[in-house]
Amino acid sequence: MAVRPDTLWFHGGPAIEDWGAIRWDRQRGTADPNAEGPGMYFTTDKDEARGYGRHLYVATMMRGFRLIPRRKVTPIVLRKLYELASPDDRQVFLSNWNVQQWPATPRQVDLALAHYDKQRQSNLETFVELYHDLFRYDDRAFVRAMVALGYDGHIVGRDPRRRHLVLYNPDAMIITKA
Repeated sequence: MAVRPDTLWFHGGPAIEDWGAIRWDRQRGTADPNAEGPGMYFTTDKDEARGYGRHLYVATMMRGFRLIPRRKVTPIVLRKLYELASPDDRQVFLSNWNVQQWPATPRQVDLALAHYDKQRQSNLETFVELYHDLFRYDDRAFVRAMVALGYDGHIVGRDPRRRHLVLYNPDAMIITKA
């Protein structure tokens, strides 16, 4: 999904002093999780962003900004994501796929991850499902892993007049107070 580099993205909410220390997902006990997974949500609709809080930020993508690709996620990428999870999360994840041996063999890991590789869904849906199943809703660990894989964010919405960006890497954008 092509995005013009000069697209203005808006975020409304509370004042943000440190973009690296933000909460990447909503409070589990008080709100539904973000539908498109953890990240900082931006929109091309300034009025929509204003509706989320009195502080308005405007941002543009820096050169080299990397979106989650449209092509199907590969087993190699799934394995790298798995390896970025904590040992405890990996063990729980594998036990949910009836792998009782720890540490697991590479074949056992690949068989568990194959459930996600075979699904006919978008990369985003695969990654969000692994946010639940592998990272167990640890928003910071998941966002760090996505950045380590080389992804700065992803685009939601097909309407070019109103799109949403879910940002993982604030360092890949120029963000200012509007």
